[in-house]
Order: sequence, then structure tokens, then C-alpha cells
Amino acid sequence: MKKKSSEAQRRVYFHQEYHPQGPQAREIQRLFETHMLQPPGQEPFNKLGCGGSDIPIDALVVAFHRPLNLGNLFSYRKIHKRNGPPVSSYMK
Repeated sequence: MKKKSSEAQRRVYFHQEYHPQGPQAREIQRLFETHMLQPPGQEPFNKLGCGGSDIPIDALVVAFHRPLNLGNLFSYRKIHKRNGPPVSSYMK
């Protein structure tokens, strides 16, 4: 359990709105690996820490979220927080 917690703290999370024509998660992962963790001919990013200590980054997690839809934009979801009589007062 302690090992999982330690590994979780060494991850960076990249939040991105999903788009069908956007880059896939595996492509973002590959670019992170190539340019940050194992750049050709250069020192890795996580070894550039100040004072001789490493930067605790070993992995990237790509987290896509969906864009807002019309329902999110135009409907009020928290009806119970509205001012005025309850919805049940309009029903017979």
C-alpha cells in the first residue's frame, strides 16, 4: 500500500479537453517520454533538480474530460436551490 502511494506521488497529471481530432493519449505519453524523461543526448528533466536532489516525476497520466454540452450550458441542474415555491406546488 505504501509503495502505491509513493508511486502516485511521482506522477504528473495532464488534463485536456477531449476532441476527436486532437492528439491521442499514447501520442502525448510518447512525447513526454521522448522530450522529458529520456531526451536524446541530454539529461532527463527529473535529474535536473537543485541541490543534488531529483525532481519526483516518473510518469505522466493523461486525463481527458468532455467538453460542455447544450444541457450543461442551458439547463439549471440544481432546482432545489432556486428561490420560489417548490416544483411540487405546481402539481395537483
